[in-house]
Amino acid sequence: MHNALVAAKRVSDVVTWQIQPPTMVVRSMNLVVDLINVALSAANHMPADALQGSPRTPQDLDEQVALEPVFIAGTALWMPAAWTGEQLVTMTQRGATIDPTGMATRAIPLQELRLVHGTTRSRSRRPKHARAAWALAVSDGKHDLSVTGPWLSLAWMGHLAGWPEP
Repeated sequence: MHNALVAAKRVSDVVTWQIQPPTMVVRSMNLVVDLINVALSAANHMPADALQGSPRTPQDLDEQVALEPVFIAGTALWMPAAWTGEQLVTMTQRGATIDPTGMATRAIPLQELRLVHGTTRSRSRRPKHARAAWALAVSDGKHDLSVTGPWLSLAWMGHLAGWPEP
């Protein structure tokens, strides 16, 4: 199958949800975390992507978008048994999947899910900055799920699903 190539864009420029600039305190904390990640990556001879700036969409539409982790939990026909716990979500420019350990990759039917509500877990005066922790409640009408992660990653998922901003 032919994978289309497109020009890379900043994720924050593609999503329609508002991305607020972080406060000075949050920016300072993020810088400290980024510096620690760079130091650890250098010590382990691993590439450091912590200071890459705003994540960009890859040129290949089927390549994973390099966002901070998002997790989904709950029951649905496409989800593994509840005892497996929350699942790490992988997102491309075409959709989102979960890859339960020992099981086949499963597509998340984003177009079938509707956003019920969103709750910030951030105490920041600007709770919609890229790294602010959020929880979204989504439903397909029969099953309720919880999606958690940083605001920018959830905004990308909302972009893929066509959800309104909470």
